[in-house]
Amino acid sequence: MLDRVWHCLPRVCRVCSASRVGDREMTFEADVFQTPGPGAATARLDWLERGHSSFLGRRFPGVNAYRFDRREHTLHVAHLRFGPQNPVPLVVLHASSDALVSTSPHVCGHDLYSLQIFPEPDALVMRWWIQSPDATAHITSTYALRSAPLRSPASAC
Repeated sequence: MLDRVWHCLPRVCRVCSASRVGDREMTFEADVFQTPGPGAATARLDWLERGHSSFLGRRFPGVNAYRFDRREHTLHVAHLRFGPQNPVPLVVLHASSDALVSTSPHVCGHDLYSLQIFPEPDALVMRWWIQSPDATAHITSTYALRSAPLRSPASAC
């Protein structure tokens, strides 16, 4: 499962996300731009998602950035909100029969974040669960795959 997801990551080109807290929904649509880690032997991939969010009938620009570090049996996911030199570790994913699954949640204040990544024939689906003292939120992101990896990290689908 780890190999399958890892080989899909460089083919991601677009994301559509929907999150829900109670009866409120927020969406995010963006192109995904990628930068491989330095050196041919590095198992690292940085993503920049640039697009628009919609919430309560309003649309506004949105940016998100992640780092994926492949280790022998795990995939480490970090957020790059403070830039690539200061990644914020989020979760470590382990393979199950049909997904990569975080075994320990990421703690952010009083919130706990868990992640699962499911490969599909033409997409990767990421599902975040956020538990907070006040509510539980779910974010489902579908990442479209191009048919083959592109050489230019700034190329869109």
